[in-house]
Amino acid sequence: MFAGTKLGRIFSAVVASLFAACSGTSRDATLVLSLSSDAAISDPNAPALGVQLTIGGHAAWFVFDTGAGAHTLASWFVDRAGLQLESADGLTAQDATGTEVAVQRIPAQHAESLDGHRFVVADAIVARFPPHFEEAAVGGLLNPQLLATPERATVLDLRSSELRAEPYAQAVRRLGAVPVASEDLELCTQAEAPVPNLLYALRVRSQNGEAWLKLDTGANITVFRAGSPITQGLPLESGGETMGVAGRRQPYQLAREVRLSFVGHETTLNAHVVESTAEGCGKDGLLGLDALSSCALILGPDSLAFACDP
Repeated sequence: MFAGTKLGRIFSAVVASLFAACSGTSRDATLVLSLSSDAAISDPNAPALGVQLTIGGHAAWFVFDTGAGAHTLASWFVDRAGLQLESADGLTAQDATGTEVAVQRIPAQHAESLDGHRFVVADAIVARFPPHFEEAAVGGLLNPQLLATPERATVLDLRSSELRAEPYAQAVRRLGAVPVASEDLELCTQAEAPVPNLLYALRVRSQNGEAWLKLDTGANITVFRAGSPITQGLPLESGGETMGVAGRRQPYQLAREVRLSFVGHETTLNAHVVESTAEGCGKDGLLGLDALSSCALILGPDSLAFACDP
């Protein structure tokens, strides 16, 4: 995801074991957030599960996005809140379409929900988002797995629209979750990245083969990269256009009635097939909310588990 004069070429799908010290000691151990899919942020080009938070004395919607390699704040919000940026000359990232975006770095910030829950948003990047994010008062994308610590996982329940902090083993027992086997899970790491970052890629199987897809609750629709094994033999229809944070429009084709299975869960969906996605973690595309909406995700620093409805 990051590139720059000191970091070498762009490597989009970043996962890190870099956790700011304050993110482990200052978080609310009883953190429970009710998420919303309010119409104000239910844009076809933007993710929808968010929460209203106050950062730097200013309130906005923030979306919990497992596909954002790092916490990413919108430049309009940073400007409005008067937050202090740090120098990061030459730093770039890639959005979901693989388009390079210039970014800056911002130190850790304290966040507070409307009902008084407080936690630390670790060091983040700042990018210029398309205008509809500001129009919908979306201040950024928060990576929920970066809220996890060795003691407590982040439980993102997409069925009940809730995020909570809970010990990993306790959450697995409570939800009857299935941990992802190590051979089906990829933790992508770029230890020299300038901010904490973490992504997961999951082995997914279909009637045509298998693929490694990035876990992405910030995407409404599952996306396959054209030419990947999972697309072989799929009948494709003319589709439309999609757009990443960089604002570049990307055409897609539509693959209907694709049967996918992962961690014992099966689903059928209509996927988008595009020419390019972000490089790195999840080389064959991304697994979106259409596949995940009936699941709870237990997100740990080095582990992942699913509890999905039939």
